[in-house]
Amino acid sequence: MLFTVVQRQVEAGLIGLAITYALRLTDTLNQVNRESADRETQMVSVERVYAYVTGVAPEAPLRIVGTSQQLPRSWPSRGAIKVDNVTMRYREGLPTVLNGITLDIKAGERIGIVGRTGCGKSSFLSTLLRLVELQSGAISVDDWDLAVLGLHDLREKVAIIPQDPAILTGTVRFNLDPFSVKSDEELWTVLEKSQLKSRVESAGGLDSKVEEGGGNYSVGELQLMCLARALLRRQATGGLLLLDEATSALDADTDAIIQEVIRSDFSCTTITVAHRIQTLLDYDRVAVFDAGRVVEFDSPEVLLKRETSAFRALAREGGVSADYCPAAKS
Repeated sequence: MLFTVVQRQVEAGLIGLAITYALRLTDTLNQVNRESADRETQMVSVERVYAYVTGVAPEAPLRIVGTSQQLPRSWPSRGAIKVDNVTMRYREGLPTVLNGITLDIKAGERIGIVGRTGCGKSSFLSTLLRLVELQSGAISVDDWDLAVLGLHDLREKVAIIPQDPAILTGTVRFNLDPFSVKSDEELWTVLEKSQLKSRVESAGGLDSKVEEGGGNYSVGELQLMCLARALLRRQATGGLLLLDEATSALDADTDAIIQEVIRSDFSCTTITVAHRIQTLLDYDRVAVFDAGRVVEFDSPEVLLKRETSAFRALAREGGVSADYCPAAKS
C-alpha cells in the first residue's frame, strides 16, 4: 500500500479512509457475532415456552362436579391414610422416584419420615398433595381416593409447613389469613401459641408490613408464622398436617417451640419429613426411605433397639444413642 502511495496511483487520504473502515469493520463483525449468540440463547427460551404450551399435560380440575358435592365438609375428620403400592416419576422418560410404597397410617398418628438425600421423602409428600400424579397405585384418606378429588378440594383441607417459609409481601394479617375469614382474636391466639405475639406487637400489630421475602423477620420467625397459619387451618380442617424438613434450618430452641405446638395443638394425623432424628423420637412410628422404598416402618423405640436397623444407623450418625428414645418419651 505504501508503494502504491509512493507511485501516486492512490491518494493518501483514500488509504487512510480505507484503514479506518477496516478497523470499524472488525468491531461490526464482533457485534454481529454477539447479536447472533444472543438470538440463539433467546430462541432456547422460546423453545421451552413452546414445549410447556404443547407438551405439558394440564393439572387436574380444581373441583370435580359430583365429587365436590359429595365430599363431606368435615373431611378428613379422622385422617386415616392408606398408601397402596404407589409408584411415581416426575415425567415420562425419567426413572421412578417412588417404587411400590405401601403404608397404613392410623387416624391421629404422628409419623416421621427419614432417609438420605434423594431417597424420596419429599416426593412422597408431593403425592399426598397431588403435585405429581401417580404412575400406579393409590392413596386414600378416610376411604376417599385422592385421585377422584379436585385439587382445590384436596389442598384446602391439608395444612403444610414447608422447608422454605412461604411468605407474601403485604401484612402479617394477609400472610396468616389471606381471605380475611378469621377474627383478630383468632389471629392473636395463634400468634401467641407460636410465640410470635410480642414480635408482631412490637412491629405494629396485625397490619404491620411484611417485606418482600419476609426480609424484616428472621428465618425462625418466618417459620413460626407458617406454624401460626397452619394452626388457623387446623381449626377449620383438622385431619392432616404435613411438615417437609420444616425445622432443618432452624436453631434448637425454635425447633422445640414448633414440636411443642404440634404435640399440644394438633390432634390430627401428622407426617413429618425430618433431618434431625431427635425431632422424631416421641413420634408414634417412623418410616425409613431408601431408593424410593420403605425399608422400615415401626416405632422409634423398636427401631433404635434393632441392631441392624437403618434408623439406628442414621440416629447414630446424628449423635443419638439406642437408649435415648425412652427418655424423650418420658
